[in-house]
Amino acid sequence: MRWLIATVLPKILAWLGGDVLSKFLASLENRVNNETERLRIRALRDQHMATVQAGVITTGMQYKVFWVPWLMATIPLSLWFGLGMLNTAFPGYFPVVATIPPGLEEWAKSAWNSLFVSGAGMAATQVIAGALKR
Repeated sequence: MRWLIATVLPKILAWLGGDVLSKFLASLENRVNNETERLRIRALRDQHMATVQAGVITTGMQYKVFWVPWLMATIPLSLWFGLGMLNTAFPGYFPVVATIPPGLEEWAKSAWNSLFVSGAGMAATQVIAGALKR
């Protein structure tokens, strides 16, 4: 019995501790690295898509045709928002503004966000153009 414990048990522990455990830990490490790589690639893809979208919008802003539908969409939206703000600030003096229908809500959010993006882009362009003229 003593011989069994002295010779066989160290071999079993060495087998479990060395080869199997290292392969198991290497497998876990590869899985983590693969997931990290997937997340890195996904972040790069999202960043590239945002850059391309900004380039498309910036290019579109150079043409007058871009501004016609943009203004048709954002001017009524801005008036609706302003009326809602006035109604909130001075209740009873202005007509109650109904909520945006659910089907148009995504469109309205997109138009509202582009209003600020386009406005910021135009303001930056004007500042740069003014600095270049001087």
